[in-house]
Amino acid sequence: MRASLLFCLTLAFKATLLANPIAIDSERRNYDMTAEKVVVNVNADHSQVTGDYVFALGKDFTPETPDIYVEISVPVILKEKDVANYTAKWGNPQLRVQNQIFTCKHRYTWSPVDAHSEDHVEYFEARVPLKILSQRFEVHVSYIQPHLPWRVSAYLPMLPPAEGLPAEVRFQAGERMHLRRVGGFSFFKPKVSELSFTPEDRKMIKVKAIRE
Repeated sequence: MRASLLFCLTLAFKATLLANPIAIDSERRNYDMTAEKVVVNVNADHSQVTGDYVFALGKDFTPETPDIYVEISVPVILKEKDVANYTAKWGNPQLRVQNQIFTCKHRYTWSPVDAHSEDHVEYFEARVPLKILSQRFEVHVSYIQPHLPWRVSAYLPMLPPAEGLPAEVRFQAGERMHLRRVGGFSFFKPKVSELSFTPEDRKMIKVKAIRE
């Protein structure tokens, strides 16, 4: 089961999980992301990311130890030196669950996005009481993602919904901005106001932000 893999990774190498908001139980149980709808509003130097995610809550592996909360992680890609200034400039990522707002706090840093990058994955987490969650629960996430070098807006999916389930990541150009796909001969690709993608596990989506 895909969620079993997620929790094996969580227990052994929690910080290697790189992207979509990740539901992590205080004990052990399965979670599946069953729907994902993300809108990335692209501005000149940052993107406003808002996402709606649906999780299915699985069986508790340790019923003898009652669970109290679920940790939900929001990964933000930043240069390690910029972490201290991130919340001062952009504020903390926020979650909305069952009409309650939870502010995520920085918890830890992990490895670079790739060997040639100074960008790291910075995890911001909030603890959501398990008692307010049902077997199927929705999470609304909002945060700022600064652009990568060369004004690239990025989103990295992690264990998105299985094929056939609703999943979309849509980039929208802000005022006086256009977008272009990143890739081979990208300079010749048309400039557009909107681009949509189907998220694939651990395949980063990159979009070039272009001023008018």
